[in-house]
Amino acid sequence: MQKYAILIEKKKKTVLSFFLFFLCVCFFSFSSKAQQQSKNIHFGLSIGGIGTTTFPNVGPWNFDKNKTFMGVTGGAFFRYDFAKHFFVHGELSVSMRRIESKGFSMDTALGNFELSSKYTNIGVPLGIGYYFFPRGGPLNINILACAVLNFPQEKNINISIHKQNIAQNLQQITFGAMLDLGFRYKFISLDLRYEYECNNIIKIQNQKIYTGSFSFLVGFHIL
Repeated sequence: MQKYAILIEKKKKTVLSFFLFFLCVCFFSFSSKAQQQSKNIHFGLSIGGIGTTTFPNVGPWNFDKNKTFMGVTGGAFFRYDFAKHFFVHGELSVSMRRIESKGFSMDTALGNFELSSKYTNIGVPLGIGYYFFPRGGPLNINILACAVLNFPQEKNINISIHKQNIAQNLQQITFGAMLDLGFRYKFISLDLRYEYECNNIIKIQNQKIYTGSFSFLVGFHIL
């Protein structure tokens, strides 16, 4: 019985040792894959300036020359390199924007049109980019195309037609397209981008107002 018990104990130790060895192999294999995979994942923060311009469509009013107003923008971004030259880009940005439009009409019933608004915009770009050089080096240049979902959070808005105030809000959700040219050296990047909203930010009678914005961003790659 004693020999049998000793034999069972040895088998237990053998099984336990094999099990621990198997766990170690799985752990190091997983760590190696995770480390290799982490090289494809990038996360960072960005800050910069943004200029917003209004583009009225053909409608009841004729508008003055479009004006551009500057603001501040920033956010957090995520990138995943899924090929030697290609990556997926996602972002959450916040920007301070201002728009202004003034129009006039020969129709005395319409009179003049004035719009001014300051608002905070929450943007969610998502798209695919291309590296000009193979990834992994200290220097790279990329282009990026994104679809953008915007959520304007208006602070104040003033609209008047024929010198009478009109109660009208900005669209709660707008859709846009964005093009970006980026330069990166080690953990610092510089991005130049332009975004155009594909649907109007506001509509009054048959008059629609669209917006476009250009921005420059300095990014810091944390991962």
